Amino acid sequence: IAVGNDTNGFFESFAYDTRNFTSPHFFVTEDAPNGALRRWRPLAPDWSTPWKILVSEGVTDYLILHPDDRGDAGSYEWTSNLESSRQSAEANYPGSEGIEAHGNQLFFVSKTHKTLISLNLDNGSYTRESTRRGLFNGGPDQIKRIIGERQELLYFTEDGGKNGIHARDELGRYFTVLESEQSTSETTGLAFSPDHKRMYFAYQFDGQVFEAQREDGLPFWGLTLNVRYHNS
Repeated sequence: IAVGNDTNGFFESFAYDTRNFTSPHFFVTEDAPNGALRRWRPLAPDWSTPWKILVSEGVTDYLILHPDDRGDAGSYEWTSNLESSRQSAEANYPGSEGIEAHGNQLFFVSKTHKTLISLNLDNGSYTRESTRRGLFNGGPDQIKRIIGERQELLYFTEDGGKNGIHARDELGRYFTVLESEQSTSETTGLAFSPDHKRMYFAYQFDGQVFEAQREDGLPFWGLTLNVRYHNS
């Protein structure tokens, strides 16, 4: 697999920032203990043939985090030095997997540290929070953002624990959507129908794919009265 001219990595997930069509950015995580997060910038994007952009000439940058004294926030930079980025990844975001971009925010997870990292793409700052809340005690894997009429939710698959599906709302509150009492395989392949009323996911090593719907018939971004948020 190639990311621009970079062909050496255990690449996992992909996201993009196309707010500026003249200078789009594409991001790829690398699932490795020192896996560097990549940002790829095409030199001359041609939107008349968008399918060619990802195989055109471009520049690959690598993420370096600079944590503050508390470790839950800081600044970041992009570098052309892959080795420096790998050192930062090993210390600050090993085993990066799921990634999503929305507006000026880029979200990605470190499965090893069980954290969600949010980069502000405009001002060079970031925050980091633990995903270990209540029943969500496994490693965060893939993430999927859905936007509804009243709120935005970030959904997570899980590797470890009871291998469920969990979510985080805009206020940073976590809750569990479902979990398994039987499967020991990680959940993966998370997707939603266009109306967000059906959720699809798989238990990876069991070879099983499920379709889930809410009992009240509401979409998965819909409000409900009996949500129990995980405080810790």
